[in-house]
Amino acid sequence: MLRTRPDSSGRTSSAGEGFGAPAPVDPTAATRAAIGLASLLIVLLVARAAVMFVPSMAAWGINIPRFLSPAAAWLPWAIMAIALAPAIARRAQPAIEAVGNATARGPIAPALWMALAATVVLLLPDNAFFTGDLLLRRRAIEEGKLPENIFPQALPLDVLIHFTIPRELFLRAGFVASDTARLWGALDAAALAAAAVAFTRALRFAGAAAFAATAAIVFGGTLALCTGYGKSLAELAVLAVTIPAFGARVVREDRGHLPLGIAVALAIALHRSGLVFLPAAIAAWTLGARAHGYSRRMLGGLALPLLASAIVIPRVITLVRTYDVAKNVVGVNELGGPRALDLVNAFVLIAPHALCVPVLIAAFGRSLPRRAEVVPLAVLTVTLLVLAIVVHPLQGVVRDWDVIAPSGVTFAVMAAWLAGETLRASPRHAWLALAVVLAAAVPSVQWLVHLNNPRLALARVEAVLSEPPARSDLERARLIDWIGIRNAWLDDWNAAAVAFERSAELLPTPRVLDQWGRAELRTGDWEGARRAYRRMIERDPKSLTAWRGFATAVTRMDAPDSARLAAESILRIDPADRDAKAILEYLDGPAAAE
Repeated sequence: MLRTRPDSSGRTSSAGEGFGAPAPVDPTAATRAAIGLASLLIVLLVARAAVMFVPSMAAWGINIPRFLSPAAAWLPWAIMAIALAPAIARRAQPAIEAVGNATARGPIAPALWMALAATVVLLLPDNAFFTGDLLLRRRAIEEGKLPENIFPQALPLDVLIHFTIPRELFLRAGFVASDTARLWGALDAAALAAAAVAFTRALRFAGAAAFAATAAIVFGGTLALCTGYGKSLAELAVLAVTIPAFGARVVREDRGHLPLGIAVALAIALHRSGLVFLPAAIAAWTLGARAHGYSRRMLGGLALPLLASAIVIPRVITLVRTYDVAKNVVGVNELGGPRALDLVNAFVLIAPHALCVPVLIAAFGRSLPRRAEVVPLAVLTVTLLVLAIVVHPLQGVVRDWDVIAPSGVTFAVMAAWLAGETLRASPRHAWLALAVVLAAAVPSVQWLVHLNNPRLALARVEAVLSEPPARSDLERARLIDWIGIRNAWLDDWNAAAVAFERSAELLPTPRVLDQWGRAELRTGDWEGARRAYRRMIERDPKSLTAWRGFATAVTRMDAPDSARLAAESILRIDPADRDAKAILEYLDGPAAAE
C-alpha cells in the first residue's frame, strides 16, 4: 500500500503520484520551449542543406546526403521543410494525434512499432561493413578464428551471442555471418521500438507528444547497429532505452522491478562498460523506495545486477587494466580539438535531436518539469557521457562511432522527453510533432541507405581522408586499410592494392603489408608484390608468409637469383616446405643447365 502525505494545499496525495505530477508548466515557458524547438529544427534543416555544398568533413554527422543521389538527398529534405509549415502540418495533426494516442494506450501499438523498426533494418542491410570491427568479427566467424585471439576484450555472453551461435549456424546450416547478424539486428530493432513505447507510456505522454517522443527514440543512427553489426554494443544501446523506461515505472508506479533488474544484469554481462548502467538502476530503486517503501520485488530486481556484477567484475578489472588503459583511455591533451568535434558529430548522427537537450532545458528554465521518474535517465546520461569523453576508440570516432552509441541513445531519449514535454505543455504547438518525427526519421533512413551501398561509403571515407579537418596518421592508416579490404571484397584488386600501399606507408604492420602483396599478386603486378613482401621481410626476416609471397612474386618475374634466395630462406624456416623445394628443383634442373 502506498504511503500518503499532505500536499502544499493540505490535501492528501500518494507519494508515488506526487513524484509523477509536477506543477503545471508556466505557459510563457511552454511557448518559449516550443519556439526554441521550432527554431532548432529550422537551424538543423538549413545546416543539413548547407553542408552538402561545403568541401569539408567537419560536419560528418549531418552531411550524409552529400554522398547520396540528388533525389535521395533533396526530396526527403524538401519533405522535412514542408513539415515545418504550420498550415500544412496542422492538416496531418488529427492523424498524428490518433497514432500518438494508440501508441500511448493501444494494445497492438508496441507490436506495430516493433514491426516497423525490424522491417526498416531488414530492407536496408549494411553492405559497407565500415562500422567498428564489423569486418573483423565477420571474418573470424567464417574463418573459424579463436575469439580470444581476435577480440580478447569481449565478455562471454557477447562471444556466445555474436560468435559461438553464428559460427554454429554457419557450420551446420550454411548461414553466412552477415545474415545471422542481420536477423539478430532485426530483433534488436524491435526491442528498441518496444523500449521506446514503454518509455513514452511511463512518462504518460499522449497524442502528438507520444508520437513525437517514440519516433525520436526509434529513429536514429542506432538503427545502423541493427543492420548486420553483430556486437554487444547494439544490445547496450537498446538497454540504454530499456533501463530509463523501466526505471521510470519503478519510481512512478512501483512496477517493473524485475524487467529493470534483468536489463541491468544483461548490460553488465554483455560488455565491460555495462557496469556504468548500475547507478541509474540504483537511483530508480532508491527513489521508488522513498515513494512506495521497500519491497521484495525491489530486492529481487536488485539481486540480478548485483549477481552479474560479482561474476564479471574480476574479468572487467583485468580488461580495463590490461586493454583499455593502454589503448582506449584519452589523454588530457586529447579532450578538446578535433576529437571534441567528432564527439558532437557522433551524437548528432546517433541522436538527430541531440541538440534539443541543451536548447529546451534553457528554454524551459526554472519551469522545466522536475519529474523524479526521469532521474534514472539523467543519471545514465551523465555516466555514459563521462565514459564517452574519456574513452577514445582505436580507429577514431568516425569509424568507431558505435562505441559512442549507448551514450548517444541516452541523448535521444532525453530529447524525446523534452520534446514530449514541450508538446504536452503547449498543445497549440502540437503541429510540430510531424517535423520532430521527420527530423529523426529522414536522417536515420538516409544513413541506412548510405551504408547499404559500399560505393557510397567508399566515397565518404575518401572525403574524410582528403578534406579538413586533418586526421592523425593512425586514423588515416586504419581508414585507408578499410578501403583496401572493402575493395578486395568487391573484387576491385587494383584499387585494393593502391589502398593497402597507402596504408602501409603510414602503418606498415605485417597484416597490411601481406594484404598489399596479395592484392598485387591478384592484379599480376609482380614488382609491386615483390616490394610489399620485401618490406615485410625487412621488418621480420623470419616471416614464412613474407618469404612465400616474395618467392611467388620473383618466380613470376623470372628472377632466378631472388627466387633461389627466397626458397633457401623458406627452407631454413620450414625444411619440409614443398613449394620451396620445387623452386630449387626447377632452378637446378635441365632448364637451368641450358
